[in-house]
Amino acid sequence: MKKIITAGLAILLVAGVFFTGGVQAPATLSAAAAVEEADYRLTTKGEGIVMVTPDIAYINIGVETEDADASSAQAENAALMTKVEAAIAKAGVDKEDMKTLNYSIYKSYNYVGDNEREEVYRVSNTLKVTVRDLDGLGSLIDAASKSGANQINSIEFTVENQDAYYQEALVLAMDNAKGKAEAILGTMNKTVSMPVSITETSYGGPIMRSTDTIMFSAKMESASYATPITAGDIEVSANVTVEYDYGK
Repeated sequence: MKKIITAGLAILLVAGVFFTGGVQAPATLSAAAAVEEADYRLTTKGEGIVMVTPDIAYINIGVETEDADASSAQAENAALMTKVEAAIAKAGVDKEDMKTLNYSIYKSYNYVGDNEREEVYRVSNTLKVTVRDLDGLGSLIDAASKSGANQINSIEFTVENQDAYYQEALVLAMDNAKGKAEAILGTMNKTVSMPVSITETSYGGPIMRSTDTIMFSAKMESASYATPITAGDIEVSANVTVEYDYGK
């Protein structure tokens, strides 16, 4: 009787081994299939570029004065800046498009000789001006300079509706990535299917182009020529990484 029981236990143990193995087999096959599937993926990078004509410019216009007396330097600066603001407004810029960017008073020194120096106070007041009529930008600079501005240190060109241009560039980037995939898979008689992964690798930051720094002085008050300013086009770019599954 004991021999029969022992034999029965042995059969159950063997059956248990085979049963457990039967459960694990599908998981092993699924992992292998996933690896094999990943081997049939194609990744391409796409770039889209849109050339845009700017419709807005930002320019910093300021007045710097100096005097041995701080109050006198401040008073002179205030009088000149009032004239500059009036000239900018007369050139067609709205009051809300003129913002104070910087105002400072600091002590400095003018060196007269090798060992001589005179103490002065410098007052600087700078406006950030938004210009919407780019055709009149050169005339605005001349008007500001002739009215007393002696610090014009940057011009930045941009567009008002930035998102629309960036999205247009994204469409071109996707077309570019798909075209590359079609060219590659065409050599294997394969067609491009719906992407399995799309990554936007650009971030659509501010669309802006800056000019070189320019400076103007009071000597330009008597200038009879107009300052030529050419905006030029701005390049808006977008980049994507696209992954395709092209099967076996």
